[in-house]
Amino acid sequence: SDKTGTLTKNEMTVQALFHGGELYSVSGIGYAPDGEFTHKNQKIDPLQHTGLEKLINATVLCNGAQLVKEESAYKIIGDPTEGSLLTMAAKAGINKKSLESKYTFEEEIPFDSDRKQMTIIRRDGNKYVAFVKGAPDILLSNCIKIQEEEKVSDLDARRRERISAANADLANKAMRVLAVGYREFDQIPDNTEAKNIEKELVFLGLAAMIDPPR
Repeated sequence: SDKTGTLTKNEMTVQALFHGGELYSVSGIGYAPDGEFTHKNQKIDPLQHTGLEKLINATVLCNGAQLVKEESAYKIIGDPTEGSLLTMAAKAGINKKSLESKYTFEEEIPFDSDRKQMTIIRRDGNKYVAFVKGAPDILLSNCIKIQEEEKVSDLDARRRERISAANADLANKAMRVLAVGYREFDQIPDNTEAKNIEKELVFLGLAAMIDPPR
């Protein structure tokens, strides 16, 4: 592994988040959690924005990777895409271990190339939440609501178009885009096949990352 803290060949970096019709930029490169969040060129604290915090939390809670520090360099154990999400969250001050202690793991529906999604179900107090991430077109087709800051609204045609346009715009900038959503349950269904869980979701947003030049 690379001990200098410079980019290794597969260090992906999240550069943008899309939530509630707005685009947010994330600075910094590689896996070191150094960078800031901006909106319309103004620095922001994402934890002061309910919906944005929820989006970032979901990318951490639906994630099988670990971000670790070795000597002076950060590295990822697991998938580079998931690793880039953990680095982005760490820039916001969100730590995976402490977040997971509040949302205990119940079950995982792993990613597969047919569904193009993965889900982790977690317990949050007396309810259960399925956090889902995956290909934007597929995940969006499984959503019926949208979270915009504190508010959950119906995902109407106008909002769908706006999300699709943002996805296309980010993809045109040679970014890899993931969509994120969730669904709450009073209790875990007896049948936790993907088709029973990954539907009627609340759309949270998009995360876009670059794969640096080799």
